[in-house]
Amino acid sequence: MCQVNLFIDYKANYMLEIKVVPRANRPYGLVALFFERKRMMNSIGYQLFWIILVFGIMFFVYFFLLSKKIKKGNINRIGEFTYLMKRFSLDQKKINTNQIKLGICIINAFIISFVSNFIMLIPVSMMFRLLIGFVLLFALIYALYEIYGKFLKKKYGKE
Repeated sequence: MCQVNLFIDYKANYMLEIKVVPRANRPYGLVALFFERKRMMNSIGYQLFWIILVFGIMFFVYFFLLSKKIKKGNINRIGEFTYLMKRFSLDQKKINTNQIKLGICIINAFIISFVSNFIMLIPVSMMFRLLIGFVLLFALIYALYEIYGKFLKKKYGKE
């Protein structure tokens, strides 16, 4: 495998540098993603990979934590569940808890994966990244739970 670097100096003379990397020294798999992350940071495939990876991890974490709370009978102690019940006046007896659990897991995983990857793409200082991240985080929480609550109200609303 050859690595080709193209350098352009201020006089518009082109210099071509070719490096041959021995096969034993080439990184593969996740190691390659780690070492090549700065070069690949702007590619869409790389960003989609990390969004899907973070989404999957967060989805399973939330899914198992919520499953544990529901099995113990502490469904009213789940903050998102009580918010949806009170805000949209839903009937708790009509609601399928597995559907609510799945919806909450998908929403929370999407919010975390999207915000974390979005703020890493912004080329500003860390203070502004945190500020933009918090604003985006609260905006997505409000917007997505409003949309999900309206969907649930149509399906399970009190009559």
